[in-house]
Amino acid sequence: MAKRVVELPALNGTGGKKDKSVIFDSLAEFADYACALRVDNKDRTRGRDWDSGQSYNDATRLCRTGDLNKVAPSDAFMRKFEDIIGFESRQFRVVNDVAGGVPNIGAYLAGNPINMRRRARVMSEQAPLNVVVDLVSSGGITAKDLERRGAAVLALVRLLSAVRPVNLYAVACGLPHGVHGYTSVGFAVRIDTAPLDLARAAHVLGSPAVPRNVMYRAMDVEAGMPHESSTHWAFNDVNYYREHGAEYWQRVLGTEECLFLAPPYVTDEAISDPEKFIRDKLAKYGTASL
Repeated sequence: MAKRVVELPALNGTGGKKDKSVIFDSLAEFADYACALRVDNKDRTRGRDWDSGQSYNDATRLCRTGDLNKVAPSDAFMRKFEDIIGFESRQFRVVNDVAGGVPNIGAYLAGNPINMRRRARVMSEQAPLNVVVDLVSSGGITAKDLERRGAAVLALVRLLSAVRPVNLYAVACGLPHGVHGYTSVGFAVRIDTAPLDLARAAHVLGSPAVPRNVMYRAMDVEAGMPHESSTHWAFNDVNYYREHGAEYWQRVLGTEECLFLAPPYVTDEAISDPEKFIRDKLAKYGTASL
């Protein structure tokens, strides 16, 4: 099982403490890890309104198989943007082909059958974008709101993937109550994007049970807690983490350009106005003029 642990000096400068992050290169590896954790049997099979009625076992199983039922809400957002971004993300270039309006003399003399040139609309070239989605949320945010956010985020990732290469990470960063040696404990799971693993991405981004019923418990284990505890914000300061989250994950993952989607507020735009959320992020990180 590919599990990497990174411990770094606390980002906020708290002396003697560390930020601990656990990284998985695939959802399957994360699911194997979650299955092996020692969790109370009652918790493994219990679902609550807080986590959309999905148990620990079900949330872990769907990390392997995916959940196509959660793709449809993302499709609804996609239909409102895909025509625009499909056009704007491409530009005309001259390409070599077997037929075209202008001969490529050098290729013809060399006996190359692809010796004509034509104009074609091709994908524009941009550097890879690292999309880091934090799944942690306040207990005051309902499961339905988190599902709505997940659908909007998935639509955004799909649209951005039509414009440029995208690396997608589902993360959760917090601080179990009673931990003294760390200022944060985080998880990062890479989701395949070439092509996008749609059904499993829809589950991880859109199921509140993944963070609330699996990752929070895993934080306790990685922090060395002998039992389940309550989960606090990383650094005990959500505003600090929201402000510095991109820097936090860039140093952990070794990434460059990063779109960090911080833990949502109750009035987070991805929940309250997901179409504007998608439009604004496309305008900033894509090539569409929206």
